[in-house]
Amino acid sequence: MKKSRCQAITEILIIVLFCGIISLPFVGTVFHWDFYPYQGENRKLAEFPDFKTLSLAELPEAFDAYCNDHFGFRNTFLRRYTRLSKQLLKSGKKDVVLGSDNWMFLDTTLKDYMGFRKWPETTVKKLSDTLLSRKEQLALKGIPYLLVIAPDKIKIYPDKKPELNPATNTIRRIDQLKSALPESFKTNLLYLCDALKAARAEKETYYANDTHWTDYGAYIGYRETIRRMQTWRPDLKALPLDSLNITAISHEGDLVAMNGSGKPIPAECLNLNESQKISVTDYPVRPAQNWHIWPKNVAPPQLFTNPAGRGRLLIFHDSFGEPLMRFIPSNFEQTAFFWIYSSPEALDALIAEFHPDFVVEIHVERRIDLFLDTPGSDRAHKE
Repeated sequence: MKKSRCQAITEILIIVLFCGIISLPFVGTVFHWDFYPYQGENRKLAEFPDFKTLSLAELPEAFDAYCNDHFGFRNTFLRRYTRLSKQLLKSGKKDVVLGSDNWMFLDTTLKDYMGFRKWPETTVKKLSDTLLSRKEQLALKGIPYLLVIAPDKIKIYPDKKPELNPATNTIRRIDQLKSALPESFKTNLLYLCDALKAARAEKETYYANDTHWTDYGAYIGYRETIRRMQTWRPDLKALPLDSLNITAISHEGDLVAMNGSGKPIPAECLNLNESQKISVTDYPVRPAQNWHIWPKNVAPPQLFTNPAGRGRLLIFHDSFGEPLMRFIPSNFEQTAFFWIYSSPEALDALIAEFHPDFVVEIHVERRIDLFLDTPGSDRAHKE
């Protein structure tokens, strides 16, 4: 039976539409199309294959890895998949909890706030002993040591939390650690909870849709760190807030990506003004030492050089240390940032080659026990 002209056109349009839809990811890959920005993952995305370093046999696998990590609309597909899993299929990890005014929190930090995630006494003892050994190792070289702990967001914004049934005993992990550390370590520990709580009266110190502090919160962390370091070098002074450039940005946080839904929020970005002549390069790490194994999703160690500064500062940090790269180098001639937790091996090597005047660690509260996973620790060998 002969098809009518209308039916033939309809079928052609359906075929064209179908071909167009299945071609969209390929075209999107070529032109980098996506409805959502990349939100970061706990690994580094595959890079485009390097024809100079890879053999012919390695190229197919490298291309496959690159395409899997960069195909068109990848972020959109991941976002929608997460949302469907959580809302329709009732599956997936329930890592994100929604509080009041659309504030988001990690479920694990809520459990710690409620007193449900205590460490065993053996862990507390190992952690306190590890921190004391860091201080003592550096003290033998005449180098002051400072551990800065950025509190979990729930500690700063408890009024934004969801309705909770509090535990009968609300001793939290940070309380366990502080109780285990001797009085002699008091100067070496800076827990930023009180300072960030006070500062939130002026501006938000944490993002509503993210686990991290805002640039203003990071500035408060920087200011308090410099103030504590005045114990050992009284001439240090933090940059005044009004000396920084402020630009408006739209921030789509990591909790939005984890939750599969949510919107970007307006935020502020703080930067040094252009008159600050600070250069940055990758720190020249020697390849034969086991302590250089930092996370695959982070940049290599950074070395900042400031001709107007004085002294050398070595910083070990996690993601909370990244925004501080905009502030701390203004106070020192050289500042080296390493995205790892310190270890005895790392300290020995870097003291010998970098000769720091100070060593500072900046880590988020919920992951402070990762000190026990550094090279040479018992837990690192077991796990």
